[in-house]
Amino acid sequence: MTTKSGLTAKLRRIFLGKAFIITAGVLILYTLGGFLLAPYLVRHYVPQIAQELLQRDAHIGKVHFNPFLFTLEANDFELTETDGTPIGAFKRLLVDFELSSLFRWAWTFRQITLDEPLVNLVIGTDGALNLDKLTAKGPGQTEKSDSPPPRLLLGASRSQAVPSTSSTAGNRRRQP
Repeated sequence: MTTKSGLTAKLRRIFLGKAFIITAGVLILYTLGGFLLAPYLVRHYVPQIAQELLQRDAHIGKVHFNPFLFTLEANDFELTETDGTPIGAFKRLLVDFELSSLFRWAWTFRQITLDEPLVNLVIGTDGALNLDKLTAKGPGQTEKSDSPPPRLLLGASRSQAVPSTSSTAGNRRRQP
């Protein structure tokens, strides 16, 4: 009987120890932050950033993030002109980020899947393409630095076709 009570005392010392409590607390905060806070922040800030940087409206549906698998899934995204004309959209985006990125010093992805993308190309009355306006300098934007773009690696995985792609084109210039 003493061995059982000795084992119980050891387990109690481990589970009530400072190191275990801190580790468990950090793990719980990481889990809650990844599963609950990260999707909320994406849903909240994507429309705000699109408005501030692009002067366009963005809407995003459900967002899921798994902090243990490093996967992000965003559904029902739509970027529209201020008058409501669609610029681009997708039904589902899945990004599977690799933890090895931290050691390779390059963004590494196992898989990036885009379901039902939509691009609406329109030549305006001024002859400019609507997508060109997205790259125009807005208020508060500065010149980009001459630094090279970040390294991007796509891991060897199943290649997937995009089964349903939609694009539209329009010309609003006046014909002579």
